[in-house]
Amino acid sequence: MLSLTAEDLAKTDLYAEERQRRESREAAESSGTNLQEYLASLKMRMRVGLDESTQVARLSQLTQKTNQFNLTTQRYDEQQIQGFIRDPSWIVAQFSLADVFGDSGLVGLALFHITSPRSADLDTFLMSCRVIGREAESAFLEALLRHLAERGVAEVMARYEPTKKNDLVKDFLPEQAFEKCADGRYRRDLRQEPPKGESAFPITIELGSSA
Repeated sequence: MLSLTAEDLAKTDLYAEERQRRESREAAESSGTNLQEYLASLKMRMRVGLDESTQVARLSQLTQKTNQFNLTTQRYDEQQIQGFIRDPSWIVAQFSLADVFGDSGLVGLALFHITSPRSADLDTFLMSCRVIGREAESAFLEALLRHLAERGVAEVMARYEPTKKNDLVKDFLPEQAFEKCADGRYRRDLRQEPPKGESAFPITIELGSSA
């Protein structure tokens, strides 16, 4: 049984804030404001956490409930997530996103398996649909790729497992400079395609330390 999370308890406020964002975006489009100007006006702040055991219930819930923006739709229970956090060969990364309208809460998860000192596999990458359209997914991924590069990782492998509901992310990996391999997986060489810096996105990013 899934635990009740802070996001569950705050749903009414989250829906109201999202309605304000939608109305603000519609007003910006009507006035001729371009997308980048609109996104900058949100003054978005992203907090990226690494291996934080306090968020296990929410992270497990995200794997169970997120279907559209989810590369592999792997489902993990709380015990499995806790196991990844304890295992030094795994990185459990999450992000929350706040802006001028409020805090959307913990909305994204990535699980990396470090397969060698120079290589990592992206096992899971997902994000709540309520923050789609704000470049958060790319900012999150690039922040994690910078973290991996600093650890000496030079190659990241990933895969897209199509389902009836996740067509939304079928082009996500190629759009993030991953090249498709003969076996159907995707590869990004961080030496040839270095991670983008934070300045490439209209989001201020705070990267937490591993617990």
